[in-house]
Amino acid sequence: MTISPASAEGAPRVTFRFGLSALRWGHEGQPAVLMMHGVGGRPAQFTNLIPPLLARERQVIALEAPAHEYALDEEATQMELAMAMLEAAVEIRELETVVGHSLGAAAAALALAHGLPADRAVLLAPASTITAGDAAFARTLRKLDIPALVVHDSGDTIVPHAEAQAIARAWPGAQLLTTTGLGHWKILADPGVAEHVADFVARRRIAARTLHQAALATLQ
Repeated sequence: MTISPASAEGAPRVTFRFGLSALRWGHEGQPAVLMMHGVGGRPAQFTNLIPPLLARERQVIALEAPAHEYALDEEATQMELAMAMLEAAVEIRELETVVGHSLGAAAAALALAHGLPADRAVLLAPASTITAGDAAFARTLRKLDIPALVVHDSGDTIVPHAEAQAIARAWPGAQLLTTTGLGHWKILADPGVAEHVADFVARRRIAARTLHQAALATLQ
């Protein structure tokens, strides 16, 4: 993984050995948050989510979706994004959380099912095929045993809110946060959503540290 000077978005651009590209915020050595945008998106769309995560001592790596040489259907694109996340993860130390938007969120879930080594997941306006009766994808989610936060707007006209409800039902222990008035895209720019996501990302590590300190106290 090589790091180039800051991009137009104010973050250094990272190039992975297989040719994938990403924007990176924060400091190496901190717990890493890997992000994937959806179809028609770009890494800079996550910019408003970054400050609360940096404040909680996380580094953020937002992947650029791989270029498509051929027209692919939605299922193939979802798998392609998932494979890109798996490739990038090989070179990311301290990977802690995956965050995806729209089809990138579905790809994040698929990558986790294929062994992506993350402790938790955040799915923003996730697109899925569960509501269309895709039992295989539902079974994939039921195998995941890490905490998940699903955030979706009730008025999303691009991906129905029912998609998020189906994912939250299929993912054991997943939390569903429903917003109003943000639609499919503004959900990425909302300060309240950003704070909620950052709190969710940091919460488990804080809890683990508290338990560790309590265990040490019993030995003293």
